[in-house]
Amino acid sequence: MMKKMILTMSLLVAVTLSGLAQTKSKKSAQTVFEQSQTRYIEPEVRVFITPMVADIQMVSSERRYYVYEFPLGKPYTELTFSLIEEFKKTALFYANKEESSDLMVGALFNVKVLDNDKSKLIVEVSGFPATYTNWHMINFNDTQQLDRDLKMIETIYGNSYWIDRSLRVRSEDAAVK
Repeated sequence: MMKKMILTMSLLVAVTLSGLAQTKSKKSAQTVFEQSQTRYIEPEVRVFITPMVADIQMVSSERRYYVYEFPLGKPYTELTFSLIEEFKKTALFYANKEESSDLMVGALFNVKVLDNDKSKLIVEVSGFPATYTNWHMINFNDTQQLDRDLKMIETIYGNSYWIDRSLRVRSEDAAVK
């Protein structure tokens, strides 16, 4: 009888604590961490693919400028190159979001920490916002425009590069042997 009472009380406490935890998490909607990424996942096997191509529609024919400030969680002297690159990617994401664009053509970055406020990193981004239009599978006319020998893209373990006819023939011969 005592074991049943202890089990019942434990279950009641667990259900109550679970309900409180869920209530607490629903109330806080403030962002405490954010990460953005683009063009990350590539096929991990050796494949030949017919690529998709698109046209680029410029949103603006004039260079646009954006400034974003990021609070630093540690002294600026401890910033690493890879951490600064992440701040630049995030600033580029914000600029594209602001313009409702897919990419920033000719993007330039300026990253700085000011002497009067060393607790924040300032990232200045400039470029020409653009969107992708007219998506379609690459065809013969597209290859004629790009390069007369261009036929496909080979993806090997996440690295993509253009293949001309002679390289493709050599790689197919090597695969047969």
